[in-house]
Amino acid sequence: MNSVNKSEKSEQLLKSIIKFHNDLPALENELIEKKYLSDEISRAAYDFAEECWSDCLDYFDDHYDEICFNEPKIIKGILSDEMPRIFELLLKYGLDPNAVCDGETLISAVSDVYNEYLAADTLALLFEHGADPQLTTDFETLTDELILDIFFDAVELENRAIYASKLHCFFVLLGFTGNTNRGKKVVDVFIKQRCDCDIGDFKIADLRAHRNYTFGLSYDALSDEFTLHIFDRRTYLEVARL
Repeated sequence: MNSVNKSEKSEQLLKSIIKFHNDLPALENELIEKKYLSDEISRAAYDFAEECWSDCLDYFDDHYDEICFNEPKIIKGILSDEMPRIFELLLKYGLDPNAVCDGETLISAVSDVYNEYLAADTLALLFEHGADPQLTTDFETLTDELILDIFFDAVELENRAIYASKLHCFFVLLGFTGNTNRGKKVVDVFIKQRCDCDIGDFKIADLRAHRNYTFGLSYDALSDEFTLHIFDRRTYLEVARL
């Protein structure tokens, strides 16, 4: 698996993405005029995701009480507030959704951006454009990474906005992998909806529309283990469990 390296032009494009992250027509003009190669766009996209990650953490440091224990809301005025639209534009001009940079996949870097559920929105977009949800680096898939975070961070991560963002990325992954990781089932699925409504039976692909779903955790003192419960926001019924 070839890694996409930084270059003078990828750095130039990164600066333009940051400058025009809220002015997409100007960014598109830049892409048209400079005729960047796919590797240059892919590397700039990866580095932009890294910049967004750092920017989110800086924002949390300055607004701790506002963010950490409330329902996540889109944080306006920071780099990631238009992330799905920026990646949609970059895909149009040659972004490789399966790019690997510095030993990390682009999809992994995107999942580490914690602005409401915009990372999950962007992941869904990348999967729709051919990103491989089973892509591995160092023998680890993004599903492996997120499952580890889900259970380790269940009590260790005080910032619950970050935790919720990771869970919504996990929902999208389940929806696009068909509930498999390395050929094995990931979650137990409850297909039948137990209410008189028009939503219909649950399918794992429904989790691609991740905003229709939420989660809860339960703890078993005897086994000293947590269980993740995934609920349909519309019916309040559990649809899957890890």
